[in-house]
Amino acid sequence: MNKEKLATVLLLASLMISGIVYCGVHPSLASQLSVSPSYPPNQTTANQIPLAGPTRTSTSDQSPLRIPKESAPTSTPTPAGRAITINAIFSQLNPTDPLYARFAAVLASPLVDGVSTALNWSAVDQGPRAIAGQYQWRAFDSGIQRFIDAGKKVNLLVQPISYGSTNVATPSYVMNDPSVVKVSCRGGPGGVAYTDFPVVYEKAFKNAYKVFIAQVIQHYANNHHIGYIRFGLSVGNEIFAQCAREEAALAGLTVPQWRDQMWFHYDKEMMDYEKSLNPTMEIESPMTPWGGEAIWTDTEAANAVADGFGFGCQGLQASDLARYPACTADWCNLFNKYAGRGAILELSTLGPSDPTGTCESPSCAPGQRATGPLPQLIAFAVQHHANTFEIYPHDLLTAFDPKHPRYAEYHKIYAAAIAAAHGQ
Repeated sequence: MNKEKLATVLLLASLMISGIVYCGVHPSLASQLSVSPSYPPNQTTANQIPLAGPTRTSTSDQSPLRIPKESAPTSTPTPAGRAITINAIFSQLNPTDPLYARFAAVLASPLVDGVSTALNWSAVDQGPRAIAGQYQWRAFDSGIQRFIDAGKKVNLLVQPISYGSTNVATPSYVMNDPSVVKVSCRGGPGGVAYTDFPVVYEKAFKNAYKVFIAQVIQHYANNHHIGYIRFGLSVGNEIFAQCAREEAALAGLTVPQWRDQMWFHYDKEMMDYEKSLNPTMEIESPMTPWGGEAIWTDTEAANAVADGFGFGCQGLQASDLARYPACTADWCNLFNKYAGRGAILELSTLGPSDPTGTCESPSCAPGQRATGPLPQLIAFAVQHHANTFEIYPHDLLTAFDPKHPRYAEYHKIYAAAIAAAHGQ
C-alpha cells in the first residue's frame, strides 16, 4: 500500500471508528475501516474544556465557561435564504497525532466555515450513579475548543450506537438494562456482525436516548458557536435500519409492514420530540436508504421538513451525475422538491474523492473510485440546491495543505471548486 493510500485509509479509519462515515458509505470501505485499530474509539473524548451553555442540571458537571453566550431565538432558526457553507468532517484528535498539526492548514482557510464532529452518547452520559454527575461535558467540549478558537462553527453528529461489531457509543448502563430489547444481525455498512444490537424504537432504549437528546439541546442552547446538530437515530449519526429483517421478524411483520408501522413511526416521533424541545440551533435530520428503495429517504425527509428541520445524505458520488434525477438516496429529487425553504440541504461524498478520476484498486482507497473527482461533484450539487457540504479531510488537505502528496498537482482545481461554491 503506497503512502498516500495508507494515509487516506488511516484517516478514514479515524472517522469511521469515531462515527463520521455514514449514509451511502461504500461497503468495502466500511468493512476495512470498521476493524482498523489505528484510531482508538476513546480519542473523541480526550480531556477537554467546555463551551458556554445554559445552567446545567444537578447531574451535569459544572465546569468553567470560557465562551460568552449570545442571545438566540427560542425556536429553530429557518432563514429564508442561506449561503453555501463548507464544513470539514474531522475528529478531535490528540495533539500528538500527526494529523492534528496537518489539519491546521484546513482550519486556517477562510473557505472552511465549520467542522462536523462526532459526539458519542457514552462520551457524556456516564450513568445516573456516576460520582461526578451523570452528564460530563468537560472532555468533549475541550476537544472542539480548537475549532472554535479557529473561528469555525461546530456541527455535532450525535451517535447513540457505534458502527462496527463493538458498540462504544451506547452507555453501559443502557446496554446492561435488562428491559432493553436487542437483536443480532449481520449487515449494514461493511456487512459486519452486530451482536446485541439495541432495538432503538422500543421504550427502554428510546426513552433513555430522548433524555440525552434533551441534555444536548439544553447544554448548547443559545451558543452561537454551534452550527447544527444531527441526532443519529440508529447506528452512527444516521437512521439506517440496521437489523430490519430481524426486527421485523421479532414484531411478526414483513419488512415493508414493519417499515410503515414501526420504523417510520419511530422517525416521526423522534423528529417531533426534537422539535418539542425548542432547539435554538438548527437541526439537520438523517435520512438513509435501505434496500435501494426511495420510500425510506422520501419519508424521512418529509418528516424532517414537517418539523422545520433540514436533512441530508452522505453518499454524493460520480454516478449521481449520470443517473440524475435518480441520485443516491433520492437526494436530487428531494432537494429539488424542498429547495427555497431556507433549511439545510446537506451532502457529503461517499468516500474521499479521486482527483484523477481513474484510480483502480489497489492504488486507491475504498470508495474513491465510485466518488470520483470532487470539483465536478460540488458544482453538480450546487446546481441542484445543496447548501451545506461536509468534506473529507483528504480532499481539504489536497486543497489547502502544501504537505499533502497531491497538493502540487490538484490544489488549484480543488480550492477553486470550493471557492466557487462557498458563500453562493
